[in-house]
Amino acid sequence: MKTSMFKVQHSAFGVRPLPRYISAHRDIFNVRIRRHGVQYQAYVPTLERALQVRDQFLAQVGERTSNTGITGISESVQWSRNCRQPIYSVSLGHHRSRKFYVKQYGGRRPALRAAAAFRSRLTGQPITDNQIEEALNHV
Repeated sequence: MKTSMFKVQHSAFGVRPLPRYISAHRDIFNVRIRRHGVQYQAYVPTLERALQVRDQFLAQVGERTSNTGITGISESVQWSRNCRQPIYSVSLGHHRSRKFYVKQYGGRRPALRAAAAFRSRLTGQPITDNQIEEALNHV
């Protein structure tokens, strides 16, 4: 499943796709990006200006990252039967993820490799062995 850079926005302009982080309110566009508890927001009159402001905000705060350093893959724990199970979670979009249990794969390295292979099939962007090694040393 690929996530789209556009979302369908119902507004005074009718139903049409708008770029990510931009929403329409009557005759004005709202650009809103949230990173690390800080919200960057601007109201602008045109879509072209909204795209410029969005790009400025993204250049200022950067793209989203995870605790592994690989976008879309994060290391975490999940409680199961009163035990903490270390996992790698691959983001599938809004509030959806697939979990790769370290115990099931026999270690952190094989679990992260499986998560990386799944994420690259999902997005079409290859994840290199160097990125995997950096992620294992990152924690």
